[in-house]
Amino acid sequence: MQHTRRYLAPLPPRLKFLFVFCQLWYPLFAATSAMMYFAPIIALAFDMRFADVTYPEFLLHAAPVIIILTVIAFRIRHHGYFRPHDAPVLSWEKALFLTLQWPWAFWGCLMAIRDKLTGRFVDFRITPKGTSAKAVLPLKVLAVYTVLALMAILPVLVSDDLANARGFLLLSLLNALLYTLVVAVIVVRHLRDSDALSHQPAGLSLVQCGAVVLVVGGLFAGFQTRGVESVHALAFGLEPLRLVRAEYGIAGAGQGAKERVDFVWDPGWITRPEIAIP
Repeated sequence: MQHTRRYLAPLPPRLKFLFVFCQLWYPLFAATSAMMYFAPIIALAFDMRFADVTYPEFLLHAAPVIIILTVIAFRIRHHGYFRPHDAPVLSWEKALFLTLQWPWAFWGCLMAIRDKLTGRFVDFRITPKGTSAKAVLPLKVLAVYTVLALMAILPVLVSDDLANARGFLLLSLLNALLYTLVVAVIVVRHLRDSDALSHQPAGLSLVQCGAVVLVVGGLFAGFQTRGVESVHALAFGLEPLRLVRAEYGIAGAGQGAKERVDFVWDPGWITRPEIAIP
């Protein structure tokens, strides 16, 4: 926001594109990540679908883009432009880092807008450097990911009578799984790498471990109560492959007016029953 007006005009078209792309990278990354996080929550809250396609069809449409971007990453690594140069293209650390990074990128973009409007300056650093780095894990950092994990779990536990968004139960749980892993990795690595148990108050260690127990318990409850149901919804379009079978209970006098449906794991192939013709 400070440099675009000053430097953009005299640049040739190619460098203008690169300049604007670099300027927009963090806003685009933060907005896309936020959309991926909030989309299942919004779908569950309003019982809505965003596209009239099955989940397998969606994956087929998305696969070419994912494959192309992965190939590009492998080519970049092949030419030695990775830092470090031998860093893996696919790894669990990279997946968790993207999950870890976007809330702070989003907050940094908001702070940049605030600085531009107010004329103030915030020394915003995603990774503390030098003496500003602390051996004690700030609770507000841990709270960010704990809240994100719980926000993804809560709609799964409270959403009922879904007609259109049952598939988003699992997608929201997968989001919750990522943030639960982030919380667990932060606490475990902090306690182990900095030997925090020996120098920080016992109450603080208890709170950190309690955050892990809270999100893991909520995640387990979500998968236990709604996971199979969601897999049943996402599996539409895979026929004749079957992952989950729906069992319909008896509705009527003494059974309640609402039809009861139970979902059970039953992987296999759907076969049409033979019809005997008299």
